[in-house]
Amino acid sequence: SISDQIPSGWTGQPSSRGVGWKWHSPNGKNSVRFQTGKSNGWPSQQVPYVKQTNGHSFFNANGNTINATKPSKAPDSHIPASGWQFRTPKK
Repeated sequence: SISDQIPSGWTGQPSSRGVGWKWHSPNGKNSVRFQTGKSNGWPSQQVPYVKQTNGHSFFNANGNTINATKPSKAPDSHIPASGWQFRTPKK
């Protein structure tokens, strides 16, 4: 499960939209957000998905930083939950 991959010491709470969960690293700079999906989004948003950040950078499914004007809005920042793996943020 998603929560099983979250490192100990990270804190979690329901997402602000109430349809998922968000965890923050102890330093507050990194996060993982799980959302249940929505029918009117991109294909990557229509299934349960995960977004993982390292500071202000977002990872794609391969663990690479997304290079986009608005990486949080990039379709590849929405990783299908079924294939997501936690990526250790750079220090």
